[in-house]
Amino acid sequence: MAVPSMSLLFRQHLEQELEVEEEEEERQPGEAEQTCMACDAPLIYTEEVFKLVVEYPLFNGRETLHLDFQHDEGVYEGDFYYEPLFFEFSCWENATESLRKMLEDAPPVKHSTELFACSFCESSICDLEIYGAAYIGELHVSPRMPNGEPTDTFVTIAKPDYICLGCLLLLDGEEIDLWDEELNQVGECQECSHIRCWRYGDGRCPCPCHTEEEE
Repeated sequence: MAVPSMSLLFRQHLEQELEVEEEEEERQPGEAEQTCMACDAPLIYTEEVFKLVVEYPLFNGRETLHLDFQHDEGVYEGDFYYEPLFFEFSCWENATESLRKMLEDAPPVKHSTELFACSFCESSICDLEIYGAAYIGELHVSPRMPNGEPTDTFVTIAKPDYICLGCLLLLDGEEIDLWDEELNQVGECQECSHIRCWRYGDGRCPCPCHTEEEE
């Protein structure tokens, strides 16, 4: 029996890999590039979806600016520190409904320097404190095709809900997995994030995440 040559085997293997890649990349008509972070289903163009972005407020003396939380130095300068996430309308509604149940009877964490409040727990969000902005909108095909391929663009249709760091932590891992990077303000533990320990000055938080020296 004839033995296939190595070049023939390699070509067959390459063709099989290309067929698998084409199957994985093939999208159905109307499907966007983005998928739902909660259920992994493809999102559909022009259907209402949610986009979750991590931002921080900056008060410039006249107004509060809402800025994307990005790397400010190094090779990743200008890139999102936490990539924006997309959700089907129903998946986001289910997750936030569970969040509201978790927050029942929980008092808000208020502060005198509040710029605006969390849409879910009414806790204060102050200058330079990171938060989530959940925008409702639609995905469309962008008119720009830099590589000759259609890309997605998100069109906002309403003002966002603001989600404080504490509520983001409750959502993350409880209802949906958000980012691989840990969510925190200044490297603190989750308990410190919930009490906003950074508001009280250096040395005033007794938590071991600040007071214990690294071995």
